[in-house]
Amino acid sequence: MISIQYALDQPLDTHDEGTIKRQLDEIPGVRSVSLNLKSRLLCVDYDDTATDEQAIAKRLSNMNYPATFIDSISF
Repeated sequence: MISIQYALDQPLDTHDEGTIKRQLDEIPGVRSVSLNLKSRLLCVDYDDTATDEQAIAKRLSNMNYPATFIDSISF
């Protein structure tokens, strides 16, 4: 299992939060998605045998939510 963090590059509202969570939850292997609207910090926990960071980053990009990778932790 890996936890990855991104800083989203644009202001967000509750509609964006729901969209991001819904879309990322559809990726096989994603276990949890949390987003702090104020800090624009996105955390995604995923099973690294089912998906990878590139798939998550690609989905964010395809949804027009540019994000900057911050960190990842295996647990």
